[in-house]
Amino acid sequence: MMLRSIRKRMALFAATLAAALALSAPSHAQRRAAPPGEPSVSPEEAFYSGWNHERDPQKKTQLGEKFVQNYPTSRHNQEVYDQLLLGYNAKQDWTNFYTISDKAIAQYPDDVTVLALTGWVIPHLYSADDPDADKKLVKAEAYEKHALEVIPKLVKAPAAKQ
Repeated sequence: MMLRSIRKRMALFAATLAAALALSAPSHAQRRAAPPGEPSVSPEEAFYSGWNHERDPQKKTQLGEKFVQNYPTSRHNQEVYDQLLLGYNAKQDWTNFYTISDKAIAQYPDDVTVLALTGWVIPHLYSADDPDADKKLVKAEAYEKHALEVIPKLVKAPAAKQ
């Protein structure tokens, strides 16, 4: 019975989150680095630009992992972590998904993308046989609740001029 209640709340949260993110998150175009071929300010910016323009998912994941390892304090890490998390989710690579999720939340505890996605994945991979199942559900609920607290505080992206 508790599982149904949690799943209903998670579904409601997912719908609310999708609407809030659509209204408030800056687009990737607003966060994009200089296109390839333009001079970069630093090796970090050049690496980021290469990662940002990579289209092969496997290479992008490898470059993203290398980027956060080589530049642990980069201003771009939050976006790289978000993309890594989405990539591992798409590949259903749960070991790396949870590893990146833990690293991202440790560095960016208010990252709504990571909180919401991780909070959604945990109960969807629920197994009653897992000895830590209840702890994981509590963790998922805490992530979702924290995301709901953060969403109203997000700054709305400015409207495009016409």
